[in-house]
Amino acid sequence: MLDRLTPLAFAALDHACRESLRFHRDQIEPDCLALGMLRCEATDARAAVLAREVAPEALCTEVERRIRLGENWRATEPLSLSEELEALLMYALRAAYPFAYAGTKHLLLGLIERDRGPAREALAALGLAEDAAVRGLLLHPDTEQPRRTPHDERLHTALRQMNETSLRVLGLARTEAEKRGAGTVACRDVLLAVGAEGSGLASRVLHDAGWNLARLERLPAESAAPSPEDLVFTRQAALSLIQAHAEAERLAQLAVHADHLLLALLQPEHAAAAAMRTGGADLDALRHALEAAQPPRRIQKARLVYMTAPPPAPGASTAPAAKGTWPHFSPQAERAMELARQAALEFTHTATEPEHLLLALARNPSWDAARALAALQVDLEALELDVRRELHPAPWMQPIRTLPLAGPTRRVLEHALAERNRRGSPAITTGLLLLGIVRMPSTRAAQLLARKGVTDEALAAALTTAEAPA
Repeated sequence: MLDRLTPLAFAALDHACRESLRFHRDQIEPDCLALGMLRCEATDARAAVLAREVAPEALCTEVERRIRLGENWRATEPLSLSEELEALLMYALRAAYPFAYAGTKHLLLGLIERDRGPAREALAALGLAEDAAVRGLLLHPDTEQPRRTPHDERLHTALRQMNETSLRVLGLARTEAEKRGAGTVACRDVLLAVGAEGSGLASRVLHDAGWNLARLERLPAESAAPSPEDLVFTRQAALSLIQAHAEAERLAQLAVHADHLLLALLQPEHAAAAAMRTGGADLDALRHALEAAQPPRRIQKARLVYMTAPPPAPGASTAPAAKGTWPHFSPQAERAMELARQAALEFTHTATEPEHLLLALARNPSWDAARALAALQVDLEALELDVRRELHPAPWMQPIRTLPLAGPTRRVLEHALAERNRRGSPAITTGLLLLGIVRMPSTRAAQLLARKGVTDEALAAALTTAEAPA
């Protein structure tokens, strides 16, 4: 576990060892780690503290004031890690994924989210455990990670283009690697995760060919020699992800799906594919089944473009559509769509999701949508942070400039348009966009609003009041 810390994070742990001896500890505790991080210069943790206009020395003083000297202490080395610190390090490694290394930023995040001792109390006393501080820490750049090579850049490009299902597959693959006690994700783990994901074409093709989970679990993993970049993949697994991106480009699709991951993994040079072939699998037939089920290129491209809204229903307003990117939208609603796109870019996601739209609506308290939420006793700042936590920022990716609307987002717009037509409104407002989100209960945005007590009926009533002229 300690070999998965960045050099600066390891230096912070070394400082923590000295702090533990200074306070007569037999183990290294989280509070000593906090002091160790703040003693190191040029760390992400120190920069994040300074960004909140808090002097690291002042935070050190707060921590030291709360630490008690150890009793019955004997100077013994080497010191071991306490159970609390081991749990914190595991949290930091998960927070850093898919980086192979946890930096001081992730250690500080672990202190805020997982520690219950003096360090957490000191952070709270100086306002560093507040939601806004956590949000700033999540968005703070990772400067401690190793430099990337051209090979790394190709891998990061492939990761940048993966859709939500593919990223979920990689998360499952990481879990599989951990179950077998490996520190790196192998092709076998990714292949098993594709089969376990269960909701897409790739999983169906595997199951139809007789490769169920029990059979996939018997496949061997390739050598655990890690890829030279800063991600937790074996060399072969990293190459398969790059190949998946190439498969997506070959099939003229804008995102890397689980289908493309499987197409890449079925290359005969991969250990898992070779084992499948030994077990009787027809790799060519599997690849053909996957490619035959892909949507036609022109249809796939058309699906990724938001089509102009249909004309209003009979009896609805026949006011001409507003000029611009979003016909039938009010100026505020157009602005909300642009802010949602910017939020997707901020999180380096590959499509504009309903969660990005909810984030845009919550950020502007003067809009009808935000006023309606406030009338329903929803804390807008807390809602913004909750949405950010749902979105899982991907710091390893580089932003792309052209983003399609995700399927759920297009259906949100369809609900908003239908409500606009039913009401006979001249334009789609921010309130109707919010109502469209609530009417998509399968999305994380709608589920988050439901947990805060926002229902369809209550929101519709609140919007009637919020949209009424003053």
